[in-house]
Parts: sequence; structure tokens; C-alpha cells
Amino acid sequence: MPKLKSGSYLTKVEREVVIWPAPDANGTGEPLWIAEKDELGREIGRMLAKDANGKEVRAYFPPEGFKDRPSSDGTSNVVKVDGYGNVVRQPNGEAINIKPGQALVFNPDGSVEVLPDEYAQYVFQQAHDAVNGSVEEDEDVAEEETREQQLERELAELRAERA
Repeated sequence: MPKLKSGSYLTKVEREVVIWPAPDANGTGEPLWIAEKDELGREIGRMLAKDANGKEVRAYFPPEGFKDRPSSDGTSNVVKVDGYGNVVRQPNGEAINIKPGQALVFNPDGSVEVLPDEYAQYVFQQAHDAVNGSVEEDEDVAEEETREQQLERELAELRAERA
């Protein structure tokens, strides 16, 4: 058996990532409403939220396996549930909840990391290799490799014809 040498090592651990996109014009759920307030801060009405292009902003439905469970203070919490509808909890006893625009990273030990915004998700993506996810850059690279392989094959065929 080879001996361990001093140096830096990377772990090879597969982690599941679940993303709930932030509301935008492509959302498939309910429209987003913005409260209108008077000069004293009192709510006097509501209006539909619109993006920079004037399109109606809509929320996305929660990811698969997550359900809205009202809390004791009347707010809603979208939490992960098992096949029986029971709330799934982390090893420390906390429920696994998610909010629009967040991503959750499930670690092998049962703990969950929250990536709160697009920047944190970008940093995570740059620091990790996708295993079975759909990353657009990976598809482009795969197409380029396939095209390169086709060119090599055609070149080999041309050389064979000349010989």
C-alpha cells in the first residue's frame, strides 16, 4: 500500500443541489404584488410587479419535494418533506427550508448549506464540477469535442484515400 505524502488534497464528494429561482417574467406561478404606501408608511393599495421590460413578474413553484407549511406566527415556510408528508430535518433538528432565489446544497453528513443569492451560486458553480447537472458551458464543450473528433476522423479518411 502506498504511503500518504504531504500536500494538498481535494475531496471527491458528490453533493445534491436544489435551486428555487427568484421571481421573474418567466415564472409559472402566481403574479408578484408590491404594496403601495402613503407618506406615513401606511399601505394604501397593491400593484403588480413588473420587470425592466414592463413584463409581469411571476413567482416559480417550489422545487419538487418541498411544501408550504404555515408556522405558528402565521408566516409560511417552504420546507422539504418526505414521501409521507413529514418535514425532513437536518442532524441539528432544524427543518430544511428554502426561499425564492436560494439554492440548497445537501452534504453527505445530512447538513445543508444555503446559497442565498445568484453570486453565491456562481461561486459554488465555479468551485465545483457538475456531475449530472445541466450546465450550459459543459454542453458547449461537449459539442466542440465532438466537432473536433469529426474533423480528426475526416482528416484520417482523406489521408487513407491519398495513400
